[in-house]
Amino acid sequence: MKMGQTIPTYRLYGEEMAASMPELVHCEQINERSRLHDWHILPHKHTRLFQLLLVQQGRAVVSLDGENHALYPHQAIGIAPGVVHGFDFDPGSDGLVITMDEDFLEPIFSRFSDYPVCLSQVTWFRNDTEQALPKLFECLRQSFREATPGNMSLVSILAEALFAAWVYETQSQLQRENNPRDRAETHFYKFEKLVNGQFAAQKHVSWYARQLGVSPEHLNVICHQVAGTAALNVIHQRIILEARRLLVYTRLNVSQVAEALGYRDPAYFSRFFKKRVGVPPKDFHLQSARASEP
Repeated sequence: MKMGQTIPTYRLYGEEMAASMPELVHCEQINERSRLHDWHILPHKHTRLFQLLLVQQGRAVVSLDGENHALYPHQAIGIAPGVVHGFDFDPGSDGLVITMDEDFLEPIFSRFSDYPVCLSQVTWFRNDTEQALPKLFECLRQSFREATPGNMSLVSILAEALFAAWVYETQSQLQRENNPRDRAETHFYKFEKLVNGQFAAQKHVSWYARQLGVSPEHLNVICHQVAGTAALNVIHQRIILEARRLLVYTRLNVSQVAEALGYRDPAYFSRFFKKRVGVPPKDFHLQSARASEP
């Protein structure tokens, strides 16, 4: 797809700036907009919108100012105005996107002495084992669904609570560097970044562990702690995501896809793909082609 010479700027994705968002707080499910764009949201930015995204099902690869990161279920991210961001969602993914206009937040800013950090940052919310943050998202979704244009009081209260959580999380991130849990998250995101850049060339956990200066066993512990899965599975998920893209969006045959992903033996790649996806890559390609026919 040919990219333009400027970064697209939207109110909500795909809606031009002239089209104003009817509410100062907006809530929608991830699949409402992403499935209309084949689960791929191109890099773009907003000028006055703060967005919080929570993944509830599936996985999202988030592009932030040119760098890719993964979001798994029960993980959330806060994106400030001006940050260039895009998403690649696994098909069938879902979750919630809360959008707050700067005009709504202006009266709230004075309550937080450190709010400016939110104006220029991306905030990664820690895995919430108590589910407090997902529950807050869900309460806002339900309230937004039931609200009328003249009665958004409960929506506003819940949105304020989410923004307060955002500020708190941003403040906390500045104080975490010596915390073992947060060192694990730092290692995991470095691992994830390495995987995004090297998955076709490097498929062994030991290689990634050496780059990070940890043992393969410790890297597995980190991955289970942060993402709930083994390090090898993180690598395999990234390979499968790329394989799906190549089979759906390019004209490469299975042998060429295998080669692009670093597999010398197309038959081995086909067995690997079938084990992970449930069908051989050739069948997956044919199914995708039929699904896209008018």
